[in-house]
Amino acid sequence: VACSNFSLFLFFCNSSSNSCNSSFSFSWMEMMLGFVVVFVAFSMHCIGVIHGNDSLPSEIEDALLADNFPASSSKCNPSSSSSSQSYFFSSFNHTPSTSFWSSISSAHEADVFLAEFGHFEEGDPNKTWTARIGHGSNIYSFVGAYGEAMPPQHHTDAPWIDEVWQLVAVNTALNSKAPYFIHQAGTYQRDSILQAKPFFSPNIGKRCNGSECSFVSWNQHAHVPTNYTSAAHYFSRYKDCGDGVMEVTYMIQNTAPPTDETAVWSYMNVPWGGVRTSNLRDILLAMNTPEEGLEHFPNIPPWGSSSSLVNLKAFGGFTTFTQGIASGPFELPCGDGSGSVVDCAADGAIQLSIVMGKDSPCSESSGHTAAWGLYTVVCRLSATVNLGTNGCKSCLLEFFVAGGVEEDTITTSILHWAHNGVNMYMFPEQTAEEINMIWHSGTAVNVRVRGDRPVQDNLALSFVHGTDEQRSEGWHTRDARIRYGSGGSTQRDFTVWTVNSFSPIRQGNTYFYRQYTISGRLEDMAQQGHQWVNEAKQGMFVRGEKEGRAIRLVSWNNDTFTALLSPNIGGDCDAPLVCVGFTTPQEGSLPLYQIRCGSDSYIGHDRYHFAPTGADAIRPYLCGSLPYPDYSPEWKLIGYFPENTCQSLESASFDNSICRTTTTTTTTTT
Repeated sequence: VACSNFSLFLFFCNSSSNSCNSSFSFSWMEMMLGFVVVFVAFSMHCIGVIHGNDSLPSEIEDALLADNFPASSSKCNPSSSSSSQSYFFSSFNHTPSTSFWSSISSAHEADVFLAEFGHFEEGDPNKTWTARIGHGSNIYSFVGAYGEAMPPQHHTDAPWIDEVWQLVAVNTALNSKAPYFIHQAGTYQRDSILQAKPFFSPNIGKRCNGSECSFVSWNQHAHVPTNYTSAAHYFSRYKDCGDGVMEVTYMIQNTAPPTDETAVWSYMNVPWGGVRTSNLRDILLAMNTPEEGLEHFPNIPPWGSSSSLVNLKAFGGFTTFTQGIASGPFELPCGDGSGSVVDCAADGAIQLSIVMGKDSPCSESSGHTAAWGLYTVVCRLSATVNLGTNGCKSCLLEFFVAGGVEEDTITTSILHWAHNGVNMYMFPEQTAEEINMIWHSGTAVNVRVRGDRPVQDNLALSFVHGTDEQRSEGWHTRDARIRYGSGGSTQRDFTVWTVNSFSPIRQGNTYFYRQYTISGRLEDMAQQGHQWVNEAKQGMFVRGEKEGRAIRLVSWNNDTFTALLSPNIGGDCDAPLVCVGFTTPQEGSLPLYQIRCGSDSYIGHDRYHFAPTGADAIRPYLCGSLPYPDYSPEWKLIGYFPENTCQSLESASFDNSICRTTTTTTTTTT
């Protein structure tokens, strides 16, 4: 929905008096001409959630999101935390992303987009950030002063499906038989039907209000085609706390009935994710106090290494990624001549030297390019120590000539340092022809790590996950941990990082985890991160624990109906009552959906109502025999209702005019 004038909450905040006042409405042009606001929250009557007579009333959607989440931290208050002028913004209108994305995935950026919001800090742009949300309710782009934090999506069949910040739930018993990973983002494109367009987990509820945005989606098995079904609702709430801090509350809701023994999840990523290595190269773990600071781990091990598994209780409660801390000159490896790498202090160790052995020393190694899926160059060296197949594939290095110019720097990672002592294989950003214009016979090449800079010049992004303080509670069965490692090739540009939780999420239960991200200067992170560690919190709601509010479905003829929130915000309605549900899961209740498929509509509990039957796999992304992607179902959560009590409305459609006339609302603030 496009608007020429936005209805805005405008809070002109004075940090010294901690007061906010005034409310106005401006056009975009007026704002661009110089109006500066401290805190902006766009009214949802203008940016994409205007509800017509044929869709779920907005107050129901708002209540479903508001009532399921746990409380936010009282510390998360943007008007009191920021020492300079700042504002929050949000929109459901897509504009092209300005980040670099791999050509493998970039065409699908508009497909994945659901919403954008962020925090602008006028006095300190290092604390400014912008997030983009996918249909699965997960962050797929996060931009700070350090650049784009998300990897560039150089991942075949997985555009914004894998290398994003997302929840994942696994049934470990079933996963041993066939892959069982419920991704927040959506499915891989490994079903040929999905090659034209990915299937992102469908959003079933969204709202932005004040300084926060909340979302819920029905989330999908990543590995398709599959015969597994999903009963997962993943909720995400993102709240601006000011001062570069964002509160993120994740929830995994198991909506399966008690009889479904397959729907127990015992291995979770909360979240799965990581960062773009070229922008945030180094990882640091918080020590136990601000005075102890952060411990730097300059050599990130490959993903899967046991050295990168750390229980949350074993360190200070947050993980920090930073641009690149200078750690001295890069030390070339040493060998013993057999092809092995040895300690340079060992007897007989010979250090690698990189000197070109001829003019035009480099050419593409097409076989390696095909095998690795990365452009590979082999360069002829003057004879040096044989290092066999040893390399530095996860490194991002700069090769330079002493006294040369910056433009002659070669950026690369290394497949083989010196195979047979004479051939260096690498994955450069430049072509062999470009390198041959710089390197000639006898050219001696020096090596440094890309991105090295003094600590005080580093920007950083921290993930505050806490120290697993809830591990003594009855629902908590095993210590939570972080896990990190390098994620493959230079082109993937991915440092993997995740928090693992192992407490079983049983039928009807909802697991939540409140965390924080902080954008700013590395020098400030030890102090600022510890201020939020105690606000991180995990918990488990059992079915019926969250009271919620009643939702009444009413209809005159079972052909059309509307939903009313009790007490009814819209006033009295004399249409006959059909069924009553709640905004939260209750004993004996199941989620009730509106599903649209082309011109057809369905009201009921069956998420797979329109999926083709009798097929070799369950494909929720198909509208029966209609062609994909021209047709795909659209889902909307109505509430949680006793099973089959709304059955008479199965073929009905929304008509919100049967009880009241929709009126334009005016937003005011006090």
